[in-house]
Amino acid sequence: MQIGLSRNMVMSGLQSAIAIAVLFLSYRMVLQALGPETLGLWSLLMSLTLAVRVFDPTGGATVGRFVAIARKTGPNDDAPGPEAEQYIDTAIFLLLGLYIALAAVAYFPLTWLLASQIDDPENLAVAMNVLPLLLGLMVASVTAMSNSDAVDGIGRADLRAIIMMIGYGIQLALTWLWLPKFGLAGFAMAQICQFIAIGILSRLVLRHHIGNLGWFPRSASRAVAQQMVGYGAKLQISALAMLMADPLLRLLINHFSGLSLLGLYELASKLVVQLRSLLVSSMMPLIPRFAGDRGAMSADDHALFRRMVKLVAISAAAIAVASVAASPVLSWVMLGRIDRDVMTITAILALGYFGNTVSLIHYLQAQANGRLFWNILGTFAIGMATIIVGPLLVPIIGPIAVIIGFASGLALAGFIFIAGNARHH
Repeated sequence: MQIGLSRNMVMSGLQSAIAIAVLFLSYRMVLQALGPETLGLWSLLMSLTLAVRVFDPTGGATVGRFVAIARKTGPNDDAPGPEAEQYIDTAIFLLLGLYIALAAVAYFPLTWLLASQIDDPENLAVAMNVLPLLLGLMVASVTAMSNSDAVDGIGRADLRAIIMMIGYGIQLALTWLWLPKFGLAGFAMAQICQFIAIGILSRLVLRHHIGNLGWFPRSASRAVAQQMVGYGAKLQISALAMLMADPLLRLLINHFSGLSLLGLYELASKLVVQLRSLLVSSMMPLIPRFAGDRGAMSADDHALFRRMVKLVAISAAAIAVASVAASPVLSWVMLGRIDRDVMTITAILALGYFGNTVSLIHYLQAQANGRLFWNILGTFAIGMATIIVGPLLVPIIGPIAVIIGFASGLALAGFIFIAGNARHH
């Protein structure tokens, strides 16, 4: 078991490393072909479509936790619950129907919001052209990631990592082909194809390990849907809090400064977040591990928990230092110059994410256990700091203040995650 967990963690970390390389190569293509304002426009569009997901009562791709519990109890358990294929197929039915409906309902409000936020007619025309594709990308990504999350639930996060890396390769190749022809729309289409491939390959792996699973969903259950929605609703409260944070932060940056600073924030944010994702991705296999006994932790689990807390603290510090050190290189490679704003934003975010990341293991164990109160409260702290601290400081230090507010909220959330959840360890 320990060997399997280590393999899953290493492969998940490798997947995240490949994701970083592909992300910045893609952004470099966008910057070269379309310029920094277009990257800022992409950032704004992605934040708005991300905000739509807050209305998902299933919690998105949370099926891996349920699959792990189902495979732990099994059909011969004294009080057997639903089987793994029921969770997977029910999630697909729920997510596909729900997100098609959300995309249809959200389209016209989003067009109105874009028209109110974008003054330049050319940028507005591009945004209106790309918006339907991004709503389609939302549908494709959440259904594909539900299948890939289930691969984690069967204990094969290593295979999930391989599938994701194949998807990254498809996206990068199609971006290179379609960006010059279709502009920002080509970037969106490449990512839609990426997630279609991920969904198909993940289903192939799941069918190999779960004998009763078909190519198409056929084992959906109303009782399972109610169970998943009950758990997912708690996660969505946390997602609602994030709606007050990252998407709103981007709107505030655009409001106080414009698309140019938003494009620089996108670069700096992606540097810090993607380096952090190396650590976060490698720790994600701990969720099915801690959820395997319905959240109860054995002596081995407690020992593992303590080791991982120490490892995460050291790694979080290293990631913060690496982010700051890499910021001038990123600026020079992506923009052709060493930009002071990129370096400043990176340093602010590095400090905030460090304060947040040290709480990662507490956060993940609470999520596996279904004990989400402190996770939700901490996430709300990020949003509240963003909308209160940032605008208050703007008259004093300028638009960079909204990013300082966001970073302070990240650090405060980390403290809440640890202080609230530590009592259970």
